[in-house]
Amino acid sequence: MKRTLTPKIFLKGFWQIISILKIFALQVLSLFLVTYSGGLLAEAYGVRGCQSRPEFMGVFFYSMIGISLISFIVALHPIIFPHIWLEEISKEFTKSQVGFRYPFFSTHPSYILLDALLFIPALIIYWDGQSESLCEFNANWGQGVAALIVALTFPALRLIFWYVLGKQIYAMQARNVWLGIIWWYIFALPVIAVFSVLYVQKNILPRQEIPIVDAETFKNGLDSHPEFLDKIVRLRGNIKQGIAKCGLWGKKDRTDYPYGTVVLDMGDGNGEIIVQAKKPNQVVNLEVEAESKKGEIFETFGRLSKLPNPEKKMLCAISKLPDDPPSGGRALLEIEMPK
Repeated sequence: MKRTLTPKIFLKGFWQIISILKIFALQVLSLFLVTYSGGLLAEAYGVRGCQSRPEFMGVFFYSMIGISLISFIVALHPIIFPHIWLEEISKEFTKSQVGFRYPFFSTHPSYILLDALLFIPALIIYWDGQSESLCEFNANWGQGVAALIVALTFPALRLIFWYVLGKQIYAMQARNVWLGIIWWYIFALPVIAVFSVLYVQKNILPRQEIPIVDAETFKNGLDSHPEFLDKIVRLRGNIKQGIAKCGLWGKKDRTDYPYGTVVLDMGDGNGEIIVQAKKPNQVVNLEVEAESKKGEIFETFGRLSKLPNPEKKMLCAISKLPDDPPSGGRALLEIEMPK
Protein backbone atom coordinates (compact mmCIF):
# COMPACT_ATOMS: atom_id res chain seq x y z
CA MET A 1 0.00 0.00 0.00
CA LYS A 2 1.43 3.30 -1.09
CA ARG A 3 1.75 5.94 1.59
CA THR A 4 0.44 9.39 0.79
CA LEU A 5 2.77 12.25 1.56
CA THR A 6 1.31 14.49 4.23
CA PRO A 7 2.72 17.60 5.91
CA LYS A 8 3.36 15.55 9.05
CA ILE A 9 5.38 12.94 7.14
CA PHE A 10 7.30 15.68 5.33
CA LEU A 11 8.12 17.44 8.62
CA LYS A 12 9.27 14.16 10.17
CA GLY A 13 11.61 13.77 7.21
CA PHE A 14 13.50 16.77 8.57
CA TRP A 15 15.19 14.60 11.18
CA GLN A 16 16.86 12.56 8.46
CA ILE A 17 19.23 15.51 8.18
CA ILE A 18 21.03 14.10 11.23
CA SER A 19 21.75 10.86 9.38
CA ILE A 20 22.62 12.62 6.15
CA LEU A 21 25.03 14.82 8.06
CA LYS A 22 26.97 11.73 9.13
CA ILE A 23 27.43 10.68 5.50
CA PHE A 24 28.12 14.15 4.17
CA ALA A 25 30.55 15.07 6.96
CA LEU A 26 32.71 12.02 6.21
CA GLN A 27 32.73 12.85 2.51
CA VAL A 28 33.55 16.51 3.07
CA LEU A 29 36.37 15.63 5.47
CA SER A 30 37.87 13.16 3.02
CA LEU A 31 37.44 15.67 0.17
CA PHE A 32 39.32 18.31 2.15
CA LEU A 33 42.14 16.00 3.27
CA VAL A 34 42.64 14.24 -0.07
CA THR A 35 42.50 17.58 -1.88
CA TYR A 36 45.13 19.06 0.43
CA SER A 37 47.33 15.99 -0.01
CA GLY A 38 46.94 16.22 -3.78
CA GLY A 39 48.38 19.71 -3.60
CA LEU A 40 51.31 18.49 -1.51
CA LEU A 41 52.05 15.74 -4.02
CA ALA A 42 51.89 18.09 -7.02
CA GLU A 43 54.17 20.61 -5.34
CA ALA A 44 56.67 18.05 -4.08
CA TYR A 45 57.02 15.96 -7.24
CA GLY A 46 56.56 18.78 -9.74
CA VAL A 47 53.91 18.95 -12.47
CA ARG A 48 53.37 20.93 -15.67
CA GLY A 49 57.09 20.98 -16.44
CA CYS A 50 58.08 22.46 -13.07
CA GLN A 51 60.90 21.22 -10.91
CA SER A 52 60.26 18.91 -7.99
CA ARG A 53 60.47 20.31 -4.46
CA PRO A 54 61.96 17.51 -2.31
CA GLU A 55 62.25 19.88 0.65
CA PHE A 56 58.49 19.42 1.16
CA MET A 57 58.81 15.66 1.64
CA GLY A 58 59.02 15.34 5.40
CA VAL A 59 57.10 13.91 8.32
CA PHE A 60 54.16 16.26 7.77
CA PHE A 61 54.00 15.32 4.07
CA TYR A 62 53.80 11.56 4.64
CA SER A 63 51.51 11.95 7.66
CA MET A 64 49.00 13.95 5.63
CA ILE A 65 49.06 11.38 2.83
CA GLY A 66 48.33 8.59 5.30
CA ILE A 67 45.58 10.49 7.14
CA SER A 68 43.87 11.45 3.88
CA LEU A 69 43.84 7.84 2.65
CA ILE A 70 42.35 6.65 5.94
CA SER A 71 39.62 9.33 5.84
CA PHE A 72 38.79 8.39 2.24
CA ILE A 73 38.43 4.70 3.16
CA VAL A 74 36.23 5.56 6.15
CA ALA A 75 33.98 7.71 3.93
CA LEU A 76 33.63 4.84 1.45
CA HIS A 77 32.81 2.25 4.12
CA PRO A 78 29.01 2.94 4.18
CA ILE A 79 28.97 2.47 0.40
CA ILE A 80 31.08 -0.68 0.22
CA PHE A 81 29.39 -2.27 3.24
CA PRO A 82 25.79 -0.97 3.16
CA HIS A 83 23.64 -1.36 6.24
CA ILE A 84 20.63 0.15 7.96
CA TRP A 85 21.00 2.69 10.71
CA LEU A 86 18.19 2.66 13.27
CA GLU A 87 18.13 6.26 14.33
CA GLU A 88 16.36 7.40 17.48
CA ILE A 89 15.37 11.01 18.11
CA SER A 90 14.67 11.79 21.76
CA LYS A 91 11.58 13.70 22.82
CA GLU A 92 13.78 16.32 24.45
CA PHE A 93 15.36 16.98 21.07
CA THR A 94 12.09 17.07 19.14
CA LYS A 95 10.29 19.09 21.83
CA SER A 96 7.32 16.71 21.58
CA GLN A 97 5.45 14.28 23.82
CA VAL A 98 7.34 11.27 22.52
CA GLY A 99 10.46 10.65 20.49
CA PHE A 100 10.53 8.43 17.44
CA ARG A 101 12.76 6.00 15.58
CA TYR A 102 13.33 5.61 11.87
CA PRO A 103 15.51 3.40 9.66
CA PHE A 104 18.10 5.07 7.46
CA PHE A 105 20.13 3.49 4.67
CA SER A 106 23.88 4.03 4.76
CA THR A 107 23.83 4.09 0.95
CA HIS A 108 21.21 4.33 -1.76
CA PRO A 109 21.25 5.28 -5.47
CA SER A 110 19.30 8.44 -4.70
CA TYR A 111 22.21 9.60 -2.55
CA ILE A 112 24.03 10.62 -5.72
CA LEU A 113 22.01 13.81 -5.23
CA LEU A 114 23.98 14.30 -2.02
CA ASP A 115 27.21 13.53 -3.85
CA ALA A 116 26.27 16.13 -6.44
CA LEU A 117 26.65 18.88 -3.85
CA LEU A 118 30.34 18.00 -3.56
CA PHE A 119 30.80 18.92 -7.21
CA ILE A 120 30.20 22.59 -6.44
CA PRO A 121 33.32 23.09 -4.27
CA ALA A 122 35.26 20.49 -6.28
CA LEU A 123 34.69 22.30 -9.58
CA ILE A 124 35.63 25.64 -8.05
CA ILE A 125 38.86 24.22 -6.61
CA TYR A 126 39.56 22.65 -10.01
CA TRP A 127 38.92 26.01 -11.70
CA ASP A 128 41.32 27.65 -9.27
CA GLY A 129 44.04 25.13 -10.12
CA GLN A 130 43.53 25.36 -13.88
CA SER A 131 43.42 29.17 -13.95
CA GLU A 132 47.20 29.55 -13.46
CA SER A 133 50.26 28.02 -15.12
CA LEU A 134 52.84 29.38 -12.67
CA CYS A 135 54.87 26.76 -10.81
CA GLU A 136 53.91 28.59 -7.63
CA PHE A 137 50.35 27.35 -8.24
CA ASN A 138 51.27 23.68 -8.59
CA ALA A 139 49.63 22.99 -5.22
CA ASN A 140 46.40 24.59 -6.47
CA TRP A 141 46.57 22.47 -9.62
CA GLY A 142 47.05 19.26 -7.62
CA GLN A 143 44.24 20.21 -5.26
CA GLY A 144 41.87 20.80 -8.16
CA VAL A 145 42.60 17.45 -9.80
CA ALA A 146 42.32 15.59 -6.48
CA ALA A 147 39.04 17.33 -5.58
CA LEU A 148 37.47 16.40 -8.91
CA ILE A 149 38.60 12.77 -8.61
CA VAL A 150 37.12 12.46 -5.11
CA ALA A 151 33.86 14.12 -6.13
CA LEU A 152 33.50 11.68 -9.06
CA THR A 153 34.49 8.63 -7.02
CA PHE A 154 31.63 8.76 -4.51
CA PRO A 155 28.68 8.64 -6.95
CA ALA A 156 30.50 6.25 -9.30
CA LEU A 157 31.26 3.69 -6.57
CA ARG A 158 27.82 4.15 -5.04
CA LEU A 159 26.16 3.08 -8.29
CA ILE A 160 28.72 0.37 -9.08
CA PHE A 161 28.46 -1.31 -5.69
CA TRP A 162 24.65 -1.07 -5.66
CA TYR A 163 23.78 -2.15 -9.21
CA VAL A 164 26.86 -3.97 -10.55
CA LEU A 165 28.25 -5.69 -7.45
CA GLY A 166 24.85 -6.16 -5.80
CA LYS A 167 25.76 -4.47 -2.52
CA GLN A 168 22.12 -3.58 -1.87
CA ILE A 169 19.99 -3.48 1.24
CA TYR A 170 17.27 -6.13 0.94
CA ALA A 171 15.90 -5.98 4.48
CA MET A 172 13.23 -3.49 3.53
CA GLN A 173 12.13 -1.24 0.73
CA ALA A 174 13.11 2.39 0.70
CA ARG A 175 10.42 4.73 1.93
CA ASN A 176 10.71 8.48 1.91
CA VAL A 177 14.46 8.30 1.32
CA TRP A 178 14.23 11.45 -0.75
CA LEU A 179 12.59 13.52 2.03
CA GLY A 180 15.85 13.93 3.91
CA ILE A 181 17.60 14.85 0.68
CA ILE A 182 15.10 17.63 0.04
CA TRP A 183 15.60 18.99 3.55
CA TRP A 184 19.36 18.78 3.15
CA TYR A 185 19.21 20.78 -0.09
CA ILE A 186 17.07 23.42 1.59
CA PHE A 187 19.68 24.05 4.26
CA ALA A 188 23.00 22.99 2.72
CA LEU A 189 22.77 24.28 -0.85
CA PRO A 190 22.54 27.99 0.08
CA VAL A 191 25.47 27.65 2.50
CA ILE A 192 27.64 25.88 -0.09
CA ALA A 193 26.67 28.42 -2.74
CA VAL A 194 27.55 31.41 -0.54
CA PHE A 195 30.94 30.01 0.51
CA SER A 196 31.71 29.07 -3.10
CA VAL A 197 30.95 32.58 -4.35
CA LEU A 198 33.08 34.10 -1.58
CA TYR A 199 35.97 31.77 -2.46
CA VAL A 200 35.80 32.74 -6.13
CA GLN A 201 35.67 36.44 -5.31
CA LYS A 202 38.62 36.22 -2.93
CA ASN A 203 40.94 33.72 -4.62
CA ILE A 204 40.20 33.54 -8.35
CA LEU A 205 38.67 36.75 -9.66
CA PRO A 206 41.38 39.08 -8.25
CA ARG A 207 43.95 37.28 -10.42
CA GLN A 208 41.67 37.15 -13.47
CA GLU A 209 41.06 40.90 -13.36
CA ILE A 210 44.73 41.91 -13.11
CA PRO A 211 46.04 43.89 -16.13
CA ILE A 212 48.53 42.02 -18.31
CA VAL A 213 51.96 43.46 -19.11
CA ASP A 214 53.60 41.72 -22.07
CA ALA A 215 55.21 42.52 -25.40
CA GLU A 216 51.88 43.67 -26.84
CA THR A 217 50.66 45.86 -23.99
CA PHE A 218 54.07 47.30 -23.02
CA LYS A 219 55.06 48.99 -26.27
CA ASN A 220 57.91 51.52 -25.80
CA GLY A 221 58.27 50.75 -22.10
CA LEU A 222 56.84 52.06 -18.85
CA ASP A 223 57.11 55.76 -19.73
CA SER A 224 54.51 55.18 -22.44
CA HIS A 225 52.17 53.31 -20.10
CA PRO A 226 51.49 55.31 -16.94
CA GLU A 227 48.36 53.18 -16.39
CA PHE A 228 50.66 50.38 -15.14
CA LEU A 229 52.72 52.54 -12.81
CA ASP A 230 52.54 51.45 -9.15
CA LYS A 231 49.86 48.87 -10.01
CA ILE A 232 49.84 45.12 -9.42
CA VAL A 233 50.08 43.47 -12.83
CA ARG A 234 50.47 40.05 -14.43
CA LEU A 235 53.90 40.18 -16.08
CA ARG A 236 54.90 38.02 -19.04
CA GLY A 237 58.29 38.18 -20.72
CA ASN A 238 61.36 36.27 -21.88
CA ILE A 239 64.16 35.62 -19.40
CA LYS A 240 67.19 37.73 -20.33
CA GLN A 241 69.20 37.16 -17.17
CA GLY A 242 68.59 34.16 -14.93
CA ILE A 243 68.20 34.03 -11.18
CA ALA A 244 70.58 36.07 -9.07
CA LYS A 245 70.43 35.69 -5.27
CA CYS A 246 71.83 38.18 -2.81
CA GLY A 247 72.17 38.72 0.91
CA LEU A 248 73.77 35.47 2.03
CA TRP A 249 75.76 36.96 4.89
CA GLY A 250 78.09 33.97 4.80
CA LYS A 251 75.37 31.30 4.93
CA LYS A 252 74.90 28.57 2.34
CA ASP A 253 71.30 27.50 2.95
CA ARG A 254 69.30 28.75 -0.04
CA THR A 255 66.38 29.73 2.20
CA ASP A 256 68.70 32.33 3.69
CA TYR A 257 68.69 34.42 0.50
CA PRO A 258 66.48 37.41 1.31
CA TYR A 259 66.67 38.89 -2.20
CA GLY A 260 66.61 37.51 -5.70
CA THR A 261 66.12 38.90 -9.21
CA VAL A 262 65.63 37.87 -12.80
CA VAL A 263 65.63 40.20 -15.80
CA LEU A 264 62.97 39.93 -18.50
CA ASP A 265 63.23 41.11 -22.08
CA MET A 266 59.91 42.70 -22.99
CA GLY A 267 60.51 42.77 -26.73
CA ASP A 268 62.15 45.04 -29.29
CA GLY A 269 61.89 48.66 -28.17
CA ASN A 270 59.96 47.77 -25.00
CA GLY A 271 62.93 47.67 -22.66
CA GLU A 272 63.45 45.22 -19.83
CA ILE A 273 61.94 44.61 -16.40
CA ILE A 274 63.85 43.50 -13.31
CA VAL A 275 61.72 41.10 -11.26
CA GLN A 276 62.64 41.24 -7.58
CA ALA A 277 61.76 38.84 -4.76
CA LYS A 278 62.21 40.31 -1.28
CA LYS A 279 61.47 37.29 0.94
CA PRO A 280 63.34 33.98 1.23
CA ASN A 281 60.33 31.88 0.16
CA GLN A 282 59.75 34.22 -2.80
CA VAL A 283 63.38 33.78 -3.83
CA VAL A 284 62.98 29.99 -3.84
CA ASN A 285 59.77 30.23 -5.88
CA LEU A 286 61.39 32.69 -8.30
CA GLU A 287 64.31 30.32 -8.83
CA VAL A 288 62.04 27.35 -9.50
CA GLU A 289 59.94 29.40 -11.93
CA ALA A 290 62.97 30.77 -13.76
CA GLU A 291 64.65 27.36 -14.07
CA SER A 292 61.42 25.65 -15.16
CA LYS A 293 60.52 28.26 -17.81
CA LYS A 294 63.80 28.44 -19.73
CA GLY A 295 62.97 29.08 -23.38
CA GLU A 296 59.34 29.77 -22.47
CA ILE A 297 57.35 32.79 -21.39
CA PHE A 298 58.09 33.65 -17.77
CA GLU A 299 55.08 34.86 -15.80
CA THR A 300 54.56 36.34 -12.37
CA PHE A 301 52.55 38.90 -10.41
CA GLY A 302 53.89 42.04 -8.83
CA ARG A 303 53.84 45.82 -8.41
CA LEU A 304 55.40 47.68 -11.33
CA SER A 305 57.40 50.84 -10.72
CA LYS A 306 60.22 52.91 -12.12
CA LEU A 307 63.74 51.70 -11.49
CA PRO A 308 65.53 53.36 -8.58
CA ASN A 309 68.80 55.14 -9.30
CA PRO A 310 71.15 52.38 -10.57
CA GLU A 311 74.10 54.18 -9.01
CA LYS A 312 72.80 53.22 -5.58
CA LYS A 313 73.31 49.55 -6.42
CA MET A 314 70.39 48.58 -4.18
CA LEU A 315 68.97 45.91 -6.45
CA CYS A 316 70.37 42.39 -6.46
CA ALA A 317 72.78 41.89 -9.41
CA ILE A 318 71.95 45.26 -11.00
CA SER A 319 75.68 45.92 -11.29
CA LYS A 320 75.87 43.11 -13.86
CA LEU A 321 73.60 45.02 -16.24
CA PRO A 322 74.93 47.58 -18.74
CA ASP A 323 74.93 51.14 -17.46
CA ASP A 324 72.88 52.30 -20.43
CA PRO A 325 69.37 50.79 -20.42
CA PRO A 326 67.98 49.34 -23.65
CA SER A 327 65.47 51.13 -25.84
CA GLY A 328 62.28 51.40 -23.82
CA GLY A 329 64.19 51.69 -20.55
CA ARG A 330 64.23 49.57 -17.42
CA ALA A 331 61.46 49.06 -14.90
CA LEU A 332 61.13 47.20 -11.62
CA LEU A 333 58.52 44.65 -10.61
CA GLU A 334 58.44 43.64 -6.96
CA ILE A 335 56.68 40.30 -6.55
CA GLU A 336 53.32 40.68 -4.87
CA MET A 337 50.20 38.57 -5.14
CA PRO A 338 46.87 40.28 -5.91
CA LYS A 339 44.35 40.35 -3.08
